[in-house]
Amino acid sequence: MSDGREVPHLPPGTVLDLGADDWRYGDQRLRLMVEFVRLDLSRYYDNEWVWISGQRLARDGSPLGHLDALVRVAALPGGPTTDGNGASRGNGTSHGNGAATGRARGHRRSANR
Repeated sequence: MSDGREVPHLPPGTVLDLGADDWRYGDQRLRLMVEFVRLDLSRYYDNEWVWISGQRLARDGSPLGHLDALVRVAALPGGPTTDGNGASRGNGTSHGNGAATGRARGHRRSANR
C-alpha cells in the first residue's frame, strides 16, 4: 500500500472478463460477475491481487456457480496501468449495459490460448 496502488471500486453485478494470467489457480479465461470484493485481504498482496467472490458465467451469461478468485488488480477496470516492473497493462472497459470487463484482449498470450 505504501506505493499508492489502490483496488478500484467494483460494485456487485460488475462482469469481469479475465485472461488466464489475470487470476491465480486457474489455467483458462474467466468470466465472473462480482458479488463481493475482499478489500481487507488485498493488503496482504500489496494491492497487486485481490480476492473477488462472485458467480462464474458461461459465454452466454448463464451462471455456472460460485467462485472465489484471486485477481490481478491491473486487470480490473480502473486498475493501475503498469505492473510492478513498470510494464504497460491494459485496463477494463465499460459495456453499454453498465457491465465492466477486465482486460480481455490485446495483451501477451501464448499460441495455445
